[in-house]
Amino acid sequence: MNIDRFNDPLWFLALLCLVPLVVRMFTQRRQVSVVFSSLSILDGVGRSWRSHVRPWLMWLRIVGLVCVVVALARPQKGISGFRERREGIAIQICLDRSTSMSAQDFELKGDLVSRLKAVKEVIRQFVAGDGETNLAGRPDDQIGLVAFGGFAEVRCPETLDHTVFLDILKKVQLPEPVRNPDGSILSAGYSLYQQEGATAIGDALALSADQLRTSDAKSKVIILLSDGEHNAGVLSPDQAVAIAKQFGIRVYSIGVGSTGRRFVRVIDAFGTVAYRPMDLRLDQKTLTKIAEETGGKYFHADNTASLLDVYKEIDALEKTSTEGTIYRDYRELCFPWLLAGVLLIATEIVLGTTVFRGIP
Repeated sequence: MNIDRFNDPLWFLALLCLVPLVVRMFTQRRQVSVVFSSLSILDGVGRSWRSHVRPWLMWLRIVGLVCVVVALARPQKGISGFRERREGIAIQICLDRSTSMSAQDFELKGDLVSRLKAVKEVIRQFVAGDGETNLAGRPDDQIGLVAFGGFAEVRCPETLDHTVFLDILKKVQLPEPVRNPDGSILSAGYSLYQQEGATAIGDALALSADQLRTSDAKSKVIILLSDGEHNAGVLSPDQAVAIAKQFGIRVYSIGVGSTGRRFVRVIDAFGTVAYRPMDLRLDQKTLTKIAEETGGKYFHADNTASLLDVYKEIDALEKTSTEGTIYRDYRELCFPWLLAGVLLIATEIVLGTTVFRGIP
């Protein structure tokens, strides 16, 4: 029986009153009521089982009284828990979904996967927590999502409903061309697909800062993740940094993958999907500048393990002060203890006056 607390623990002081009773039971001598000359004639007669058991009856009374005292102390078990939520951090995750994120040079459970898939999995662990990776999760933080390629868009505004956030995160995919009902690609849709494959870091960063602008959280953070270099959009990274600084937002920038020739998923104008070698470049200089000028930090992750380490470090840097689980509703456990005590005392009385009754 698990007990979370005793509501009236002062009743345990009553156990001190049982000490004299126990001493008296073991030390008092019974008064002689029947005078007799000698029992030497009965020396050869052995003791019955009743005479062996009778001295132990007093323990039924002692244990019964202890159970009654425990019942009076009101043992209780918490039946519903409430987390006392403290003010958390407002985090905007700014995720690159450009064409280069299709490069399959990351691993998950021994299988090669795209950069985007690996990044989404690590973000999930960062937000929801994961026992295997020792990430506790961010239950008290407002978390939002901006996804960007050649264009930036808000996928999820800041929310404490992380289930919704993770559902939206799952749906972030690589750029796809717009197709006709018969599966063919629209010419205008293909042009949009090519533009979506670019990387608009400036626009994405500025949009993320705008999402955090009205937050009343004391700490505002953007986690910017990209594997390329700024080559699209309206605003430059420097302009976006100025906006972030204006609202007191720190940026942790993460450069994903390594530079060089990698196989990237591309779709031609006829809808054929293929992996073709492309020279990928990672602008670490710009990402470092973005982080340093906003008071954040730059990280580089060229595999899943190092990416996980990055999020662990960010998790340690951005601590949220929270309370653990506090039980508010309790279930009384005194009745089983009271019943046990009454039954033990009653059993001692009944047995002592019947089966184990002795001559006074």
